[in-house]
Amino acid sequence: MKELAISLEEQKELSAELESLATTDTLTNIYNRRRILEIAEQEFARSVRYQNPFSILMIDIDKFKIINDSYGHQIGDEVIIKVTKEISDQIRNMDAFGRFGGDEFMIFLPETNLQNSL
Repeated sequence: MKELAISLEEQKELSAELESLATTDTLTNIYNRRRILEIAEQEFARSVRYQNPFSILMIDIDKFKIINDSYGHQIGDEVIIKVTKEISDQIRNMDAFGRFGGDEFMIFLPETNLQNSL
């Protein structure tokens, strides 16, 4: 049997690709549910430790089922991609943005009180 030998550089590339696949929503290229919850947990602990405020935004696309039912899933996917891009363009680099499920999104805003999150 022939052994497969890959270089250290190839191993690093494969590892990075696997990490991306495990943490990124494939449709939107933002964090997936598992990763956004991990980040929220870590940031929550940091906020408590240093007594800094934080906010969490939960976003749901209203009447999204009607879009899918009326125009099909391909158009629904385009709507999700467009909404994701619009939100990504408006948040700070320090904020964590992820797809929570279907048409639901979560944004974790570290060091942001309620008044500043609006």
